[in-house]
Amino acid sequence: MMPTKSQRRPSRGLLGGIRGGSGTVCLLLLWGLILFALRDARLLVETVSDALYLCVRQVIPVLFPIAAAGGLLTCFAPPPRFICRPIGRLFRLSDASVGVLVIALVSGFPIGAMLASRLLEEGRIGKEEASRLAAYTNNASAAFLTGCVGERFFGDRRLGWILWIATTAAALAVGIGMARTAPRPAHAREQGCALPTPAALADSLKATGQGMLYLTVFVVFFAVFSTFFNHSLVALLPDGGWTAPLAAVLTAVLEITGGLAAIADLSLSLPLRMGLAGAAVGFGGLSVFLQCMAAGRAAEGRRLLRARLRMALLSLFLATLLCFALGRH
Repeated sequence: MMPTKSQRRPSRGLLGGIRGGSGTVCLLLLWGLILFALRDARLLVETVSDALYLCVRQVIPVLFPIAAAGGLLTCFAPPPRFICRPIGRLFRLSDASVGVLVIALVSGFPIGAMLASRLLEEGRIGKEEASRLAAYTNNASAAFLTGCVGERFFGDRRLGWILWIATTAAALAVGIGMARTAPRPAHAREQGCALPTPAALADSLKATGQGMLYLTVFVVFFAVFSTFFNHSLVALLPDGGWTAPLAAVLTAVLEITGGLAAIADLSLSLPLRMGLAGAAVGFGGLSVFLQCMAAGRAAEGRRLLRARLRMALLSLFLATLLCFALGRH
């Protein structure tokens, strides 16, 4: 009996979707990360400890109550009709998705992807609407941008508000643009329930706890990877005026918190640093991208990547423009 096509083709493992030179680069980076961890254990311990401290003291205390409450809010009736109708028409969203959009804009990533996946699993929205919703509703929270980025990194909370306004406006613009070719939602208005049942409460807390665990794992891994990447970059690149900006941008592509700290320390003008910070927040970094992908079945890789790149470009422009408009230069 002739073997089938699936039997003749061997499994390619974890990196099966990466071919040629890209797969080789990934393998070299992973082996380099292992050697880095074995060679400098003290730096590894410090990096992991700092990342866990960041999660325990800043990330989880802000995101966990919002994610848990947001999950429970999806069990209630959607927002009033006079709110759902104009927003739903503008973004081509059902009533349940409008509630997720409102919650996600004031929370932080990956709350939008988590709640969109929950609606999809419950059959309350379709796959197209869920993937579109997850693509532009994963933004940095106002608390993170004003407290951590604005006050701690840039020394001015008002700069954090500029970043939040720029990235939120960019996300809404991308959402409206994606809605132009989207079909009308087919789901009718929901009645919701008076109070969430104990089972709904337990499911919401369980899903939120799993989401926080995933988030912590990604933050720790990319903190270690960013440290390894920066040390390797410093050793390979020659000294020059462009080395520090390049290292800061590449760090932001990997992990947003370390990238924003590096961008704030650059010897560039404030509008240029704010533009780079806006682009970093709009994109979110590879860590946030993978968090959204791991949050459930809502996010689709290509659609999410295209949306994040558009948000990065718009956020760069808007953050720079707001700096000049408000005299922050």
